[in-house]
Amino acid sequence: MTAVNGTVANLKWTGPAYADELSGRFGKAVDYRRRPAEDFARAAVTLEDEDGNELMIEATTS
Repeated sequence: MTAVNGTVANLKWTGPAYADELSGRFGKAVDYRRRPAEDFARAAVTLEDEDGNELMIEATTS
């Protein structure tokens, strides 16, 4: 492996209005004010194969 780059962010659901919406829909089981989860994640991994060729793996979720 030659490089790894990743980003995780809370973009929407930790905002007060959206956290209230989740609480109203799911009750106390979902409280993003106290236990947020990421809304967005991205990762890129750069590798080199046995022949010296650069390979890249990219993954995202939103």
